[in-house]
Amino acid sequence: MTDWGVRPEQVVDFQSLVGDSVDNVPGVPGVGPKTAAKWLQEFGTLDNIVKNADAIGGAKKSKVKDALKDAIANGNLEKSRSLVRLDTKVPLNIDWEGWRRRDWDGQRLLELCQEFGFRGFAERVRNTLKGSGASRKAAMLETAGMKPDERRGSSPPTAAVAKSAAKPKKPASINLFSALGLETEETPPTESPPAAEPPADNWSYAGYKLIDTP
Repeated sequence: MTDWGVRPEQVVDFQSLVGDSVDNVPGVPGVGPKTAAKWLQEFGTLDNIVKNADAIGGAKKSKVKDALKDAIANGNLEKSRSLVRLDTKVPLNIDWEGWRRRDWDGQRLLELCQEFGFRGFAERVRNTLKGSGASRKAAMLETAGMKPDERRGSSPPTAAVAKSAAKPKKPASINLFSALGLETEETPPTESPPAAEPPADNWSYAGYKLIDTP
């Protein structure tokens, strides 16, 4: 009401009269926001304006009145209203089941990461796929009442594997991507320089006394 001088339910009629060159809404030539707001304040709706087209502006003939009659006669005014008004009866076939969240396609994601050169992300996806596969196998064994080491044909770890498992890993370097939880293919981490010792306190406290304040 403050911006255009019309009520919310009059906005469609207001825009039908004014038109919009960007959206190819013809409107009524020569009718601007002030004239459209004045007519709607006087007659209420666009239909009432059409019915009282001869009474607009009194008996005096004007170019704006002629333009309004022409827009009514050639159908541009009704066309403008149909372009401005939202169609609330459009048939929509909504597949609610298709909107449900599904498991992610890890293989396709891995292919995309490799295609775009996201090697760090590709490694993360690869490790996640391996981990999810191991989890599924463990769940199946648990359902069957078996433990992972009770699988048929399982063999004890070799010495090389045991040695690799016993070897401690170097601490990973902290950078922007590791802080965000992202794996990157960086160079081996370097040791942080030792922290500097605090400066010595050479202040003399001679002559100071400890007093109690109320």
